[in-house]
Amino acid sequence: MAAREEPAAERSGADKTSEDAEAICSLCTSLTTQQIVKILNLYTPVNEFEERVTVAFIRDIQTHLQERNDPPQLLLDFKHMFPVLFPFNPSSITMDSIHIPASLNLEFLQKV
Repeated sequence: MAAREEPAAERSGADKTSEDAEAICSLCTSLTTQQIVKILNLYTPVNEFEERVTVAFIRDIQTHLQERNDPPQLLLDFKHMFPVLFPFNPSSITMDSIHIPASLNLEFLQKV
């Protein structure tokens, strides 16, 4: 995913024209409109010769991306619970056969 957004990041540092807005919109297909706008708002120029992203350019991007049907959230929903399954694989080693070396200094452990 990041590899596809790298050319867009390079474009954000260039002179901002309508062509650049179209290029960013076509390259950033895996990002939502809100994510693209957030990145452009947070963009910091590398040196004093480079200009910040203008509000007009960000509005131009938003105009290009109006027809996208993006989810309303900026990031992942942290309230969503993802099921996790840990398979149980019983061991053939019995607890009676385990030897705890004295070098581990675990004298407080006792076999029951």
